[in-house]
Amino acid sequence: MLEAYLRGLLGQVIVYLGLGLLVAGWLLEFPPMMIISPVVLLVGGYMHYVSQQTTRLLSGDHGEVYPGSRKAVPERITQSYKGPRDLTLGEYQLYLVERYAIEKNNTLEKYVCDGRVFETLQAALEEADKMDRNPLPGSGLDQADTLGITRDEETGRFIVAGKSYDSFSRAARAAMDDQQRGK
Repeated sequence: MLEAYLRGLLGQVIVYLGLGLLVAGWLLEFPPMMIISPVVLLVGGYMHYVSQQTTRLLSGDHGEVYPGSRKAVPERITQSYKGPRDLTLGEYQLYLVERYAIEKNNTLEKYVCDGRVFETLQAALEEADKMDRNPLPGSGLDQADTLGITRDEETGRFIVAGKSYDSFSRAARAAMDDQQRGK
């Protein structure tokens, strides 16, 4: 994680260097310097952006990157799947994608399911299928009240003891951990 922070810091330094080159080229009337500076600005900005995405992923903060970009959690998340649990069926795949918030991370070009990274969509679906077939004891969606899990309607995140989680299964695990500790 420190490496990602340092890469971001280096990206910022490169951006400032690019700005300095642009101003110096303009003041000294040296066109090659003004031509190189946008490239330096873009490289530094990209390094900083990749660093931000990496740190968010490693820290477990999968919240919105830009205001208003967060997808709402589908209402169907509280319903269990009624059909056959076959990973070749599109309906079941869609159910797993919505229930376990499976998304493609464009920065890493990998898939994220329940806060974990997978190389392929199929691997993420298989993990979601395992979690759906073997839920943690007492973590059923119908038991959200007994576990003390609430859902923030505005953000779609799940709340347990004042902490916010991006998926129900993570919130359920946290609630069960709290119960075991006697909180």
